[in-house]
Amino acid sequence: MITAFTNCDDIVYLPVIVIDYQGQFDLHTIEGHVISQGIHIQRERTRRAVRSVDPVGQQLRQLRCIERTVYSVPSPLALWHMDGNHKLIRWRFVIHGCIDGFTRLIVYLACNCDNRASTVLNHFTETVSRWCLPSE
Repeated sequence: MITAFTNCDDIVYLPVIVIDYQGQFDLHTIEGHVISQGIHIQRERTRRAVRSVDPVGQQLRQLRCIERTVYSVPSPLALWHMDGNHKLIRWRFVIHGCIDGFTRLIVYLACNCDNRASTVLNHFTETVSRWCLPSE
């Protein structure tokens, strides 16, 4: 854990590091490189340096969006998408969710303290009893 930040003299080298990347990598990669060089600065300062040195690359990185797969679903409640998020498992939070593929309605969203199959199955069976079984 970083307890102290580098003094302002080291920040002078940050634009040089950002220019070396020339818009090829995201902010997290640049932050990792800066930390690996022993320079510890606040994220906001890194963001400002990237914005000032490479504004076009920063805008292009922001424009990247996830392309959704195009598919055909005949009707609501025909196809469901289930997924889990484990980013908070360190604090014993696991988020499970399910959406309808036609309407994108959130069928269920639950925060659990475990990642057992029985927990997910329980949420699924409760949802099926409330809505109905999806056809696909």
